[in-house]
Amino acid sequence: MGVSIVIAAYNSEKYLAATIESVRSQTIEDWELIIVNDGSADKTGEVAETFSQMDNRIRVVHQENTGIATARNRGFAETGADYGYCMFLDSDDLLEPDALEILLQALEMDPDAVGAHGMLRYIDSESKPLSINGTYTSPGRRRGIQGRWLQVWPASSPTTFAVLAYSPIAMTSGLIMRRAQKEVAGDFDPRFKLGEDWHMWLRLSRLGHLYFVNRVVFSYRRHEGNITRRRQLIRESIFDVRKRMYSSIGLNVEEKRIIVLGYRYCELYRARVRFSKALIKLSRGRLMDALSEFQEAMLHIISSVKRVSSIF
Repeated sequence: MGVSIVIAAYNSEKYLAATIESVRSQTIEDWELIIVNDGSADKTGEVAETFSQMDNRIRVVHQENTGIATARNRGFAETGADYGYCMFLDSDDLLEPDALEILLQALEMDPDAVGAHGMLRYIDSESKPLSINGTYTSPGRRRGIQGRWLQVWPASSPTTFAVLAYSPIAMTSGLIMRRAQKEVAGDFDPRFKLGEDWHMWLRLSRLGHLYFVNRVVFSYRRHEGNITRRRQLIRESIFDVRKRMYSSIGLNVEEKRIIVLGYRYCELYRARVRFSKALIKLSRGRLMDALSEFQEAMLHIISSVKRVSSIF
């Protein structure tokens, strides 16, 4: 009952070797690694092949560029059905040496969990600790919808649909799933430019909860090549994920209510951030910039109170 690990790699030669080594350094040895070279124009394929020759647990698939969702789906299709768990690791992230062991132990302790995930540590292009908005790790405090309100989620409580509906917790490289539940949840949706992983976790969480391990299990690398640095695209993708989840076949009334509340609380949070920026700019005498931030804040507030039909 080992772990199938899939890495979808596109022009990843700079960091891929370190990512693969983080897999090979795991404290458990029962794993397989499928690397999908997604039409890279650099030496990604060569790096991957070098490791496959060194370690027979590593296999490489070469294909024309299709995008990360389709590449992940291809990688999963190539995994062995006798492996009871699966994980999708980004090509520039680093697993902690005991990540697989810790997450598998969590799943053994909680047979009702469909998956287990932990925290991430931010690192820069040189693998040095990095502070993002004043913190070195994520998620800090998880929040979720409880009744009509957004509540702080206890560290001892699992991650549920009510948590994920509010925020796309960054955990792609730090989540192990039971293979059977992953197969029920289905493939990553290639229609998303971003957020295909969050969409997957939302669908998975409808099948059961995700055990939360309150410790760092991987390092998330922030660098100029990160696709998640495109802020406008992120905002559009987050809305797109919520919209498609709301209209999903089989979503019950309570789940739709949670999706709507998650969206509204997220908009109120964005309004608060904009107001804070406006006050800072105002204090510095940047009147027009402050006015622009105030206007953006009001747009978020208006969005938070719209009728459901006008949102989704």
